[in-house]
Amino acid sequence: MHELSLCQSLIQLTERIANSYNASKVIGVTVEMGTAVAIEEDTFRFCFDAVANDTIADGSKLTIEWIRLKLQCQLCGNSYHPTSPVIPEPCPQCGSFDTKCLSGREFTVKHIEVEEKAKEIELH
Repeated sequence: MHELSLCQSLIQLTERIANSYNASKVIGVTVEMGTAVAIEEDTFRFCFDAVANDTIADGSKLTIEWIRLKLQCQLCGNSYHPTSPVIPEPCPQCGSFDTKCLSGREFTVKHIEVEEKAKEIELH
């Protein structure tokens, strides 16, 4: 189950970024995730909530933007979206299995929404 280790890394990164902006709380996290990363979404969301518990990201909203797998045939140059992100498929144009991945393997933090800490003002 690599969902847990990905969530641990995601929360660590989120905490580092939020702290660098002097945030008091993380409101939301948006990630771009390729379908070829082979993540089970419900498990990932469960792990995110569990790992975020008792951190600055506790209770934050996780948004996942899925990126479809797109391959390019190295023989004929055809670009296509295979029907399965995990089962190899030949190029629908020429039948070659010699392909290059153009998209669909991403795991990127796109956006973090934070709440800033209240600032103290000294009055003399």
